[in-house]
Amino acid sequence: MSGGPTVPGLLRQRAADTPDAVALCHLDGATLTFAQWDRSADALAAALADDGLRVGQRVALLFDEREWFGYATAFCGVLRAGGVAVPLSARLPPGQLVARVTVAGAVGIIREGCAVPAELGGWQRGPAGAATDAVPDRATPDGAAQIIFTSGTEGSARAVVATHGNLTHGHDTTPGRRQLAHSRYFLHAFPIGTNAAQTMLLTGLAAEPAALVVPRFDAAEVCAAVEEFRVGTLFLVPSMARELLASGEPDRRDLSSLVLVGTTGDVLPAAVARALGDVLPYATIVNTYSSTEAAPARTTMVFDSRRPDAVGRGAVRITDDAGREVAAREVGQVWIGSDAPPRRYLDGGDAATFRDGWTRTGDRGRLDDEGYLHLTGRDASTIHSGGTKVSSFAVEQALHGHPDVRDCAVVAVADPVWGERPAAVLVTRTGAVPADLRAFLAGRLSGPEIPQRVVCVDALPRNDGGKVVARSLRGLFPPAGSTPAAAPVTVVERRLADIWASVLGVAAVGRDDDFLALGGNSMSALRLARLVSDQFAVATPVSALYARPGLAAQAAWIADRMSGSP
Repeated sequence: MSGGPTVPGLLRQRAADTPDAVALCHLDGATLTFAQWDRSADALAAALADDGLRVGQRVALLFDEREWFGYATAFCGVLRAGGVAVPLSARLPPGQLVARVTVAGAVGIIREGCAVPAELGGWQRGPAGAATDAVPDRATPDGAAQIIFTSGTEGSARAVVATHGNLTHGHDTTPGRRQLAHSRYFLHAFPIGTNAAQTMLLTGLAAEPAALVVPRFDAAEVCAAVEEFRVGTLFLVPSMARELLASGEPDRRDLSSLVLVGTTGDVLPAAVARALGDVLPYATIVNTYSSTEAAPARTTMVFDSRRPDAVGRGAVRITDDAGREVAAREVGQVWIGSDAPPRRYLDGGDAATFRDGWTRTGDRGRLDDEGYLHLTGRDASTIHSGGTKVSSFAVEQALHGHPDVRDCAVVAVADPVWGERPAAVLVTRTGAVPADLRAFLAGRLSGPEIPQRVVCVDALPRNDGGKVVARSLRGLFPPAGSTPAAAPVTVVERRLADIWASVLGVAAVGRDDDFLALGGNSMSALRLARLVSDQFAVATPVSALYARPGLAAQAAWIADRMSGSP
């Protein structure tokens, strides 16, 4: 292969083998062939070399979401000139954009359709250039090709370096061996600058079908495109899958051409996978599990109702925190392996993440007796409630099973008694917390796992990769005592508040307080039920109190029974 196993080498090979084949396509029918892509990358590489770009220097790429042709040209042109591409999202706030360009050490920016903050120095240029003869490929397989940032959902994003050998691993451009040969088009709507979009760009270089690129995910637009272009393969992140299902568009469009729906970027909840299978009966639903650091190492799993929460098997290890492998069914650190050249952090500190061909993903999980991986949550999202480790992932999976819950996230909130307790943020069909939510969860989760505080929002904050930005949710749960408590209003509320204060040993109780959030547990709930039964002459099962832990809700339930209402 001319150029060897480098990214521009893949492009040159495809341009030689299939020059007139469409590589990228827009919804308006505009196309970029492999020959056009190769020539425009050559033109840019020559211009960058003339500008003095040296091998190994880093160049930031900032493109409007609609400029995929220009972006593809810029990415391969920078790499052909020996540079290192730094893909950035046009959706980043100016401060984050400046920070990432600075961290990456970019000497300049290639941009199209985007404004650049004034604080950024270095040179700027567009991707266009005059046609030129083929230029030498200055890239090498073991040379750095790109710097991309992790999602940063729990903290600061980190810069990850990938070599050409890492990016091209597993991509075979040989006729008859190209990926996705069952499709004429594969479609994705991943934003430029994300790891998922980079995966799609490399797939577009090596796969058989053309890449139909959509600037921003819109369920109606995507389904219309699938119908019009007879798309065979659709790539989504789980949040897009939920939006697709909620839209009702699959019932209004002919999506029978879809034979593969692949999800990536996060774990696909079992309830969402089942629903996708129902509305897309001709498609195989596949979830891919990896991470920005681990790629191209990954596991893939065709949805299997017998093990709905599994994410695949293969090169997976589970270790304790000291790095020792644990037995099947024991929870520990998840490592996934590959014989591809590994990635690394730009700022160092690799030893805890990269080791002998294995990459620690930052997730916790277990292997079942057949070797399938089941995730239990991220290290950073484990909730330490008393002496129990609560997996926010497991709680979210249970919440997804409720028919009124469209989306959800679980975070840890401080608790004066337990240290931390789980709290849930929901997007529901009605815009309100389902009345039966606690009873629904009681049959699926243990007491410490049931969220003690629950709020509803219109939409969860997500990054460009579709992952929930957990740190943005904690402000929805102010610390106890940080806001004035609303005083009980009715006679029943005031009497019940006195009982709560006695049972829980607290000085005062507000009408919006939550019994469990104030430290209530199964034993104190049993005592509360007995006192309520005695003092209000109302038969009170503990389950009735657990189903409505708020003081006002419990008081309303008691008042209804006192008045003879069912």
